[in-house]
Amino acid sequence: MSTETFSNKTGTVDWALNKSSVKPYIVVTLLFSLVVNLLMLVSPLYMLQVYDRVLSSGSVETLIMVSIAAIGLLSVYGFAEAARRKTLALMSEQIQNEYGPVVFMSSFRDENSPQLLPKKLADLSTVQNFLRHGLLLPFFDLPFTPLFLLAMFLVHPIIGWIGVIGGLVLILITVFTELSSRKSVEEAMQAETVANNFANEISRNRSVISSLGMVTPLLSNWMSYRKQSSKMTMDGLGRSTFFSAQAKGLRQMLQVAALGVGGFLVLQLEMSAGAIIAGSILMGRALAPIDQALGAWRQLIRARSAWFSLEDTMARSGASDGDFTPMLRPDADLSIESLMIASPGSDAALLPKFNVNLKAGASIAILGPSGSGKTSLLQTIVGAWEPLDGRVRLGGRDMHNWDAGDRGKYIGYAPQDVELLPGTIAQNISRFSDGTPEDIMGAAQKAGFHDMILRLPEGYDTRVGPGGSHLSQGQQKGVGLARAIYRDPVLLVLDEPGTNLDRASLLGLQRGLAEMKSNGNILIFATHDMRLLSLADNVLLLDNRSLKMVSTQDYMATMAHPRQIATSAKEGAA
Repeated sequence: MSTETFSNKTGTVDWALNKSSVKPYIVVTLLFSLVVNLLMLVSPLYMLQVYDRVLSSGSVETLIMVSIAAIGLLSVYGFAEAARRKTLALMSEQIQNEYGPVVFMSSFRDENSPQLLPKKLADLSTVQNFLRHGLLLPFFDLPFTPLFLLAMFLVHPIIGWIGVIGGLVLILITVFTELSSRKSVEEAMQAETVANNFANEISRNRSVISSLGMVTPLLSNWMSYRKQSSKMTMDGLGRSTFFSAQAKGLRQMLQVAALGVGGFLVLQLEMSAGAIIAGSILMGRALAPIDQALGAWRQLIRARSAWFSLEDTMARSGASDGDFTPMLRPDADLSIESLMIASPGSDAALLPKFNVNLKAGASIAILGPSGSGKTSLLQTIVGAWEPLDGRVRLGGRDMHNWDAGDRGKYIGYAPQDVELLPGTIAQNISRFSDGTPEDIMGAAQKAGFHDMILRLPEGYDTRVGPGGSHLSQGQQKGVGLARAIYRDPVLLVLDEPGTNLDRASLLGLQRGLAEMKSNGNILIFATHDMRLLSLADNVLLLDNRSLKMVSTQDYMATMAHPRQIATSAKEGAA
């Protein structure tokens, strides 16, 4: 299922319907479990027939007929067991198809926690592995335990009561296992997530860490996280292992009791010899699901926690998603209305409210010291961050109530530090869509990096990322700029586009941006590079939570008087 198909169809379906899509698999698994558990009665019935009829009559023909019937039924049992395992595997794939796209897309909707994507994907894998490995099957077998207990009562009431009492004790052990281990298992999962996230951040910054000699202290910190996780894991594992071992021991004792009591009843002529073996087999079948459920209890807690997390993601996605009508290419008309911005998760405004309207071919350069809010403003304008207040409209449509997949076709954005995704350069430029060579190379030419790409070993087919070529920061920047320019966006937003570019590359970029501006594209860019100011009609000055719009000519005229500029910015805020 493609992301676009999901976005237009499945994503608009209420999460409860997605949840119900696995119900047919549950029903089918229950039906196969019914067949499997009924056929588990074959072995004890066969033993009864052999001991009570075949041995007493000495009939070889009867033995052959009974054996053929048992083998035939047990063959059906094998097929039914394989079928229910296959059904759970298919259910796992259905969950992947239904939940996977929502989990993936949710990380882009939730601006406050994009780092949760690995955890959400891990939750999805946890649920899938729990199903694929058949760890859920004992819980499908549990409802059939009364069937075997009933059969034990038919063998003899005393044998039946031994099974009932033993089953109740095992259930109590299961409850104690749940109460004693659930909290520690969940805490261990959280601690493990913290340790893994810490390791991921170290990996992302390995060059800085290595150059600054931070490896040893960071190793110590990481080990402390892992030790905390291991301690919690061992606490929970110790309890669950203890109870599981007690359950296994109890099960063996119950089977011995069934054999011993059965032998006594045979001596009292209250039961046949074959019933001894049949009762023991039935005892094992009745208690096996409880025993197996105890063995899988730790995995069950993990899978249950992961499932609830997925349900929460689906519920929030179902509440936030809605039908949308794909737009035609919007007019080049950007309206910023009473906009107030803040960092994600913060209520502190970075800038006062302001209004800006840009028509076709208009351009603004945003200037200001580090930390003044330039990047936050750009991220809000392109719709990546939610504003604290106000609206940003392109062609009359609210950027923050516009489906990201549809909106992104008309917007180009390049961050200050470009990171390329694993794939070819052509795929990165085309945003991993089915782009034509003309569109891909045209974007690279406008960015001024077409010749640079051609000089790479495989040109546009050069792979980047793990196992691929290592590009310099300037080359990555060029590919990122070409990606932003791809398919001539209505609005082009660039964060420090001149960073890491040499003089020739910068001149090529200037020519391309000037061409786009003359063609009616709207251009907004933040920069410290004065060479790019010739592209801007106006300059938006940010400083100390204040802003001021001045023409580029006025700004250039007052560059020699920084105090005047600062005073103007403060007056604008007032």
